[in-house]
Amino acid sequence: MIRTTVVGSWPLPDMYRERLLQYHRGTLPEMLVKPTLVGAAEIAIREQKATGVTQFMGGEFFTEAFIQQIPRKLTGVKLVKPQAAELREYTDLAEYELTNDIAAPHGLGYAEAFRRESQIDHALEKVSIPGPLEVLGHLRPIEKVQTQLQNAIAIVNQEIRALADAGTREVQLDVPYIAVQSVLEQISPTQAVELIAQSFAGVSVTKTIHCCLGDLGSKPVISVHNLNALMPFVKQLAGVIDKVHLECSHPGQWADRACLRDIPKELEVITGIVDVKTPVETTDEIADHIREVLRFIEPERLWIAPSCGFGRRRTTDIAVGKLWRMVEAAKRF
Repeated sequence: MIRTTVVGSWPLPDMYRERLLQYHRGTLPEMLVKPTLVGAAEIAIREQKATGVTQFMGGEFFTEAFIQQIPRKLTGVKLVKPQAAELREYTDLAEYELTNDIAAPHGLGYAEAFRRESQIDHALEKVSIPGPLEVLGHLRPIEKVQTQLQNAIAIVNQEIRALADAGTREVQLDVPYIAVQSVLEQISPTQAVELIAQSFAGVSVTKTIHCCLGDLGSKPVISVHNLNALMPFVKQLAGVIDKVHLECSHPGQWADRACLRDIPKELEVITGIVDVKTPVETTDEIADHIREVLRFIEPERLWIAPSCGFGRRRTTDIAVGKLWRMVEAAKRF
């Protein structure tokens, strides 16, 4: 069977929704924090495993809208623009001013979450973590923030090392900023590869990256959608990572699917063909996409996945429905 996986975030379980919202507002009593995060992760793991997906994850409930919580883990920053009450546009996101060199003396929370969640199910093996450009994403002014890139790399590397020490077997580096800047030709392939290599430096885990164009309100950051623009840097990833996960859900990306054959044979390929931005596809529709992808990627190298995480205003019914049909479609091959 073609293997299946997920990206990371999962819809908030109804019974913990209000508590999780309080947690992100900083109003949840401390005594309820761990029971809430553990209880929500238990539900996410159970729901994912019930679909038969090859690889499940913990739901990322300790995070907020992907990276909104990261500046709160940093020293050397202060809040200058609060997050909007409801996130609809990228302009609704919070902004922080850089006041000093950044550091994360207590980590970013990903290793801590894995230690909690691996006690729920010892088969949990994969964790996603934002890349260094994402760590800097909400900091201003941009000119000063660029001086903090090496510190951001060190923070991410420190967190990945902590994940490896905690027993994580696979770390997925989420790098939408690299994907977006690659499409816009704002970063060179060599620079992109170096960022990824430095983030994983000195760590013995299965190394995965996830490239997408953003997903807030079912909208990408940019209006240019293709895969070809990513190939110059993806071709240089052999020996740096083990798996590359590419969003393939926008029409422009799907139109470029033939370029998947150019990915180095040393890499396993995760194709994000299940679109988190749409209603639930049929099993036949997903199977047709798998059949098409198999024209370019050998089955032993191929994984099938959603395009992004499900935790951005999606319902559990949609997430479970899409995963279940994805698994059923993969069983046909």
